[in-house]
Amino acid sequence: MFLSFISEQYIGFKGDLSSMKFILTMIICTSVYNTCLEPFPMAERYNTHYECMIAGYNEAIDKAKEIGPKDVNKYGTIIKFFCYGTENEKIIIPKPKPKTEI
Repeated sequence: MFLSFISEQYIGFKGDLSSMKFILTMIICTSVYNTCLEPFPMAERYNTHYECMIAGYNEAIDKAKEIGPKDVNKYGTIIKFFCYGTENEKIIIPKPKPKTEI
């Protein structure tokens, strides 16, 4: 299976990603209380989106182990992460999703 993003609109940036650095940003949430902590950008910068993504998965696993199974199960912990591209330390953030009324 091959995944392709034909249009740049899906990644929120037009241009070559190879000249960028990437910042890993972690978000820890609880499904029990339906809340999240503020996004936390990690200090390290990554040379590629791939390196950032792999680091994100590893950091999420480490954080889940640090929190421990008791609290993960008790609070329904969810760990999300994003890799934001930077140019000259300026963060390029994708456009927010449109809000829908319930």
